Amino acid sequence: MVPGSSHSRRGFLQYSALASGAFFINTKTSAFRLSDPPASPATAPFIQRLAFPQWMVPTTLSPTDPPVIPAAHQRFDEFLPQKYYEMSVR
Repeated sequence: MVPGSSHSRRGFLQYSALASGAFFINTKTSAFRLSDPPASPATAPFIQRLAFPQWMVPTTLSPTDPPVIPAAHQRFDEFLPQKYYEMSVR
């Protein structure tokens, strides 16, 4: 106990026991509530097919716009691109 302080070790232990008891009571009641899964709302099947993008096909084009600067990339010469793909974005 710190001199001049109104706090005591006994009071600390009493309040700690009270707080831990309240915590365990609260966790037991919430665990019972969580054991029942919530009811899911009714859903309708998909109306339209899900659109997937087309498969990427390798091209013979090399990326030149903007030109690649090898000095700007670490280990550029070790990991050269093996395939090029052309992609259009809307």
